[in-house]
Amino acid sequence: MKKYPINFKILLIFLLLALASCSKGFFEEINNNGLVVPETIEDMQALMDNTVVMNGATVSGGAPLPVLGESSTDDFYFPDDRVNRFQQVLRDLYLWAPEYMDDEQTVLNWMLPYKTVMYSNIVLDNLKKIGSQHTVAADNVEGSALFFRAYIYFHLAQIYTVPYGPNAASDLGLPMRLTSDISLPFIRPSLTETYKMIIEDAEKASELLPNIPLYKTRPSKAAAYALLAKIHLVMGAYEKARANARRSIALNNKILDFNMVDKKVEYPMPVLNDEVIFHINMINSVVNWEGIVSEDLYGLYQNNDLRKQLYFSPKGAFIGSYSAGNGLFGGLTTAENLLIDAECSAREGDYLQARQSLERLRMNRFVKDQYKALDIADNQLLSEIVSERRRELVLRGVTWSDLRRLNQDPNYARTMYRDFGGKRYELKPNSSCYTFLIPTETQYPTDTPQNKR
Repeated sequence: MKKYPINFKILLIFLLLALASCSKGFFEEINNNGLVVPETIEDMQALMDNTVVMNGATVSGGAPLPVLGESSTDDFYFPDDRVNRFQQVLRDLYLWAPEYMDDEQTVLNWMLPYKTVMYSNIVLDNLKKIGSQHTVAADNVEGSALFFRAYIYFHLAQIYTVPYGPNAASDLGLPMRLTSDISLPFIRPSLTETYKMIIEDAEKASELLPNIPLYKTRPSKAAAYALLAKIHLVMGAYEKARANARRSIALNNKILDFNMVDKKVEYPMPVLNDEVIFHINMINSVVNWEGIVSEDLYGLYQNNDLRKQLYFSPKGAFIGSYSAGNGLFGGLTTAENLLIDAECSAREGDYLQARQSLERLRMNRFVKDQYKALDIADNQLLSEIVSERRRELVLRGVTWSDLRRLNQDPNYARTMYRDFGGKRYELKPNSSCYTFLIPTETQYPTDTPQNKR
């Protein structure tokens, strides 16, 4: 891997300074690491409510979810003249080059998520110092910190580890920090241990959090169950994935009727709508502002499918983010729960339940008086659900994860293509390029084992 002249230490200092500047006066004690720390439950809740850091509330403030995966799917493309104006690293990533240089964006895709993890670790460490409170407020703070850490680590694992599979016990997992003490080294456990730790955080969060949050930028029991459903789906644990999806649906079963969405506004999807269980953004990417939807993806929508006009502008740009014009939504929704329930039910042979969950989603996505229920055989249902996931969950940090897990099944593996400069580039199923390189300026100083490309 080539080195790019980025000073990791300076970037880290800026992040730590940002952490201190966000305290708004409620931090008082300075620990021996030089980090300001919260003293009370109220202080810790304020830290968890910093929506810029924890949820990516503003585009300029960055966001906690990495976007490299979504930027690398073939759902969107750029004309040659636009690719020619890309910086070299973006062009390399766009064309799935095995090696690429670090730049600010690749470093931020690593640093910003770990900044959110740092906030969670500070809260968890200081909860231990003040002892168990066993109050609703304390439980919410602890559950929130555990949820955010699990959510971020899950999404990082979709970028910086190999897909979960039969070799998980020996595959390298995600470099993880479980403490706010920055003097301690990163640990890089096995992939099995990585997912085990993520699941433990999410399960404990589900025990501590309220059923429904006060604000949708806060985690909840419904969100924790939805996260567990996503994790188990990626791991191929379909029974557990379905059970957790249903637990989440039992707490929040609202679905947005796309017939009621105003099609005349620039970004039609309402933010924090009833369907949203948890709101968080991905790091800003050129794809969501300038990419053009591919014919392959666009062709999956029927003419009376409202997503065709609510997700894409007449020029093919993506306008369907549940964050409107403020970035790419990477949160949790009832729709995704229904799709997980549908897929897992089909895989378990429960085709009636699979159809019910799928139809409940689809009937709210098509023009009402033009919709007809699917008329397909049971053995075609799973393929339809897989296609429905691609249609529904565009640019939400899901498509890349789906590609990684489905490529392990020859029935659903597919090669992606890009055309540029008269040449065709391809990304084959199970390629090492489905795992991104850890930024050099992070990997070298910490002696973290690098991924293979």
